[in-house]
Amino acid sequence: MMLLAILSKGKVMNKFIFSLTLLLSLLLLSPVSNAQIGSTNYRMAGGYAVGGGGSSGSTNYKAVGNIPLGPVGRATSTSYILNGGVGAVIGASAFSVSTPLDPIDSLSATGVNLKVAYSGASGAVTGTMYYRPGGATNYTSFAMTAGTGDTLVAQLPGTAYIPRGIEYYFVLTASNGTAMIASPSNPHIIVAHMTNDQLRYTLPSASYRIIGVPAGVTGGNTVTTVFGDDLGAYNTTQWRLAGYDTTTASYEEYPNSDPVVPGRGYWIIARGGRSFGATGHSIRPNHAPVIGGEPGTYEVELKQGWNLIANPFAFQINMDDVVYDDNGAILTENAAFNAVDTVAYAYNGSSYFSAATLPGWNGFFIYAKKTGVSVHFPYYQFPTGSPPKATAPLSAQKIGDGWSLHLQVEANGRLDDGNFAGVSSGASITSDGLDFYEPPAAPEAPSLAFLIPGDVKTLRRTDIRPVFEDGAEWEIKLSPMSGRTVRISGVESIPENMSAVLILDNGSEIALTTDVSFVLDDEVDEGRLVVGTKEYLEGEGVRLLPTVYSLEQNFPNPFNPSTNIKFALPKNGHVALDIYNILGQKVTTLVNRELPAGYHTVTWDGADQEGRPVASGIYFYKIMSGNFAQNRKMVLLK
Repeated sequence: MMLLAILSKGKVMNKFIFSLTLLLSLLLLSPVSNAQIGSTNYRMAGGYAVGGGGSSGSTNYKAVGNIPLGPVGRATSTSYILNGGVGAVIGASAFSVSTPLDPIDSLSATGVNLKVAYSGASGAVTGTMYYRPGGATNYTSFAMTAGTGDTLVAQLPGTAYIPRGIEYYFVLTASNGTAMIASPSNPHIIVAHMTNDQLRYTLPSASYRIIGVPAGVTGGNTVTTVFGDDLGAYNTTQWRLAGYDTTTASYEEYPNSDPVVPGRGYWIIARGGRSFGATGHSIRPNHAPVIGGEPGTYEVELKQGWNLIANPFAFQINMDDVVYDDNGAILTENAAFNAVDTVAYAYNGSSYFSAATLPGWNGFFIYAKKTGVSVHFPYYQFPTGSPPKATAPLSAQKIGDGWSLHLQVEANGRLDDGNFAGVSSGASITSDGLDFYEPPAAPEAPSLAFLIPGDVKTLRRTDIRPVFEDGAEWEIKLSPMSGRTVRISGVESIPENMSAVLILDNGSEIALTTDVSFVLDDEVDEGRLVVGTKEYLEGEGVRLLPTVYSLEQNFPNPFNPSTNIKFALPKNGHVALDIYNILGQKVTTLVNRELPAGYHTVTWDGADQEGRPVASGIYFYKIMSGNFAQNRKMVLLK
């Protein structure tokens, strides 16, 4: 289907264009808590303490008397006056900042100065600038230098100008006090404006990934505008891209895929070594803080069902810090499960896994159980290499406290993992918290899932039942595909007085006496897993493990156009099942592989090894497994 990735790495990040809107005012330090002032003509009389938090919105701010002011955030007053014995410090006029507003070239950014003018200071004035990349936790600081007149100058290093933008604040100190411009929790911001060559992502070759663009795209956000300039004209033999439509529960390949916006995810694959970028600006939170101590979040609305979304930021986030809300109400970790399946299904090129961290450019599937649900991505970086809960394959997740069978299906080098059928003391027959939703099958990948009793419309990757004494069965759905291999493990965990049998829709019954691996016939797309006592299995018409080899007469016979051949294996082993004509010439081979113990059914469609229909007549079918060999005659009538 596709095959793509990693273009040349010869393009160097060469330019950043930064937009800077600076309106900095005096913020005064004191042990008193912050104040937020929204009056258009605010006046504080003597003796009033200022509490609260936030920033001043006054257009005519006056403080008179002995007033202990705290660090109130960013003032927007155009007439800021401090009179009398105010316990604040440097001067009566606001600090001002001047800086070039022209585009800033990242390669010459060391020549760009941020100048702070001050007045009313006693003695020498020193200053420190604190800065960090957008979303970072810690600031880096350096001493400012003296400028012309009553000014201090800060010159950011060129390495500071990166696609995430910059957050910064100043602290100035004189003999008569200290003043702050902006603050650690309310910094000034330089938003990065990037060209297509500056923020880029490299695809692995010929391997599917879920990606999203961590930038506000400018200059057109269609798929061809964002990706086509780097990957070329859309060509399904060179690169492919598809979004996901929650309403129709289907993939929408270009040109039907949605425009590129922060937080939206896409499947993509490319041939070779390809990379791509986008013209745009760094992403800032679009939502106020939803929990204490948080700088803000980027909110992405979800639709009921599966949603393909992506990290909107150009840095790694911790999925444990992601917050969900239900129609505006922020959910606790326990309550979130009522609104979403909280597993984030990321993809590594061969299978889904539960993402503990999510780097920039990476996306995932998540399931919303109701309408009105949103996900909030935290605006702070989780450092690469930091140890969150371990990122593990879905097969490593603990499913209840009872026993379970682990089922996998693999084809085309792609694996559907994390499928469990079993029991737990806390489970119910119908859906519950142990029954996780099955994510949509990855492109060109097989799928194995369960239908929960009472909910036959939604596929689940786990179906955990209450503990039973007699038996139970699980309904399995399989996506049609050739070359599928099924693996079942955990058989030893089933109670000793019970047996397990997998019954496929072609009539095969596979006895699960030990962990097994076998190839599925192409036409199989359903099955039943039955576990129970001997009495239960016999009551359900399930045959137990055969004790001898056998080859049954085909049915129907005579036949046209196809017939079924059944045989029994008392133990696992290699099986060869061939068709011969009346001259003893081999016509075709139906089976030539390892098969597990049990009752098997194979269909012959009356075609030879090349797929050509054979003539009417008498044919023979012969089975060999270990020391067992047997043949039977059948008749094709047209």
